[in-house]
Amino acid sequence: MTDTLPPVTFASTLDRITASREANARMRRPHRRGIDRPPGPPRADIWRGIARREVPSLAFVEQFAAYQPMAYVRMPRGDLYVVNDPDVIWEVFVGDSGVIKGFGLQQARAVVGDGILTSEGDKHRRHRAMVQPAFTGRRIAGYGDDMLSAIEATDARWQQLADAGPGRMELVDEMTTLTLDIVGRTLFGTDLAAVSAEVAPALARALGVFNRTMNPQWELQSRYPSRSRRTLTESVDVLDGVVGAMIQQKRAELARGDAPHDMMSVLIEATDPQTGAGLTDNELRDEVMTLMLAGHETTSMLLSWTWLLLFRNPEWKRWVAQEWDAAPELDVAAVSHLPRTRAVLAEAMRLYPPAWVIDRLTTVDIEAGGYVIPEGEAILASQWNMHRDARFWPQVRSFRPDRWIASDGGYTEKIVPRGVYFPFGFAARKCIGDRFALTEAALALAHLGRRWHVIPVASRDVVPEPTVTLRPSTSLPSLLRRR
Repeated sequence: MTDTLPPVTFASTLDRITASREANARMRRPHRRGIDRPPGPPRADIWRGIARREVPSLAFVEQFAAYQPMAYVRMPRGDLYVVNDPDVIWEVFVGDSGVIKGFGLQQARAVVGDGILTSEGDKHRRHRAMVQPAFTGRRIAGYGDDMLSAIEATDARWQQLADAGPGRMELVDEMTTLTLDIVGRTLFGTDLAAVSAEVAPALARALGVFNRTMNPQWELQSRYPSRSRRTLTESVDVLDGVVGAMIQQKRAELARGDAPHDMMSVLIEATDPQTGAGLTDNELRDEVMTLMLAGHETTSMLLSWTWLLLFRNPEWKRWVAQEWDAAPELDVAAVSHLPRTRAVLAEAMRLYPPAWVIDRLTTVDIEAGGYVIPEGEAILASQWNMHRDARFWPQVRSFRPDRWIASDGGYTEKIVPRGVYFPFGFAARKCIGDRFALTEAALALAHLGRRWHVIPVASRDVVPEPTVTLRPSTSLPSLLRRR
């Protein structure tokens, strides 16, 4: 059947890298003088950080946290404003204030193309409307069996490790394998085990290079066959090959009259309500790649940090384990009745947000926080800074999941002003898969947590490393013990 279907063709990775670089170049504007700008850290410190390849980093964004309502510094790619006030964050990132996605997400086009994560305007609205049906409450409930099957496969693997000896495993790798398995079952409707040996390393290499694209030095490196460009190109080419084969297979299934219930089938059959047109090969590839990366990397990091925090805070591990042990069923429907589990995940995202920074670019002069920010300037807000701002969080450095529990014992996020806590972004730009991610994370944590103690080795040595997500500095070697 696949021989009768037209081949799936994508733009080359090198073309996407070039388009990303050219788009960033078009965004730049000459520095404007005579404008009152906010204070900020010394420019010399910033440039030294660039030379040491410390931009971007947590230390870089932390330099701006003390300046209210925002900080300013002149960068090689243009001026940068870092907003630290929740009202101004909400005004800039949610209001109709003449901003578009900034340089960081433009660089992401080299990997994910022009899908809902990176697109703007009418295209973003059209594609979001076409992708949204894959993430309705009914659809997420339908993915529940696939999520549980992947979790049970992880549990079976852990049992084998425990039976074979000391039960050693690499926690980050295990959570990556789990979330990639869930992506395969829910996005593609298949077990990715056959291609995981290709997909997992290619994903890791692509994400490893991605952080380098945030440094101004990448502009030069992307113009010639540098090691970074070769690594990125080769890795994304591998992923494109897998995605193309999956699209071809899914189209063949649909052509045979099969009725799969995975996300890719929804995307292939989606049509624009105004024009009736479906997604092109490139558009379908970009949305699939976006969902594969976003649906796998962020959740695996959330789970990895959560396990580490529970080990470091055994009193809170006992607290949430009481909920797991008391739950009669642990399925999708049960997630809304697991307030402590949801609180633990929320607190983990507060302290170690997988998405640690968000940026925008002005398309016109705008007023924000008492300043005029000229057209073409970059504006940044950091989840890392705001989630750890002592103005809004009592015992800000402590892991306190109970802060998310309301007086009636239920889970609540109404504990800080809007613009303070935004692990999934904002409003219309909020991550389309947030409910999916939290559902799979809660199920995985509860199922595995009530069966296993996860004991990270040398846990105090682990520090956060910001790449495309906030990752632990090691793969978290750990021991498994049955509860």
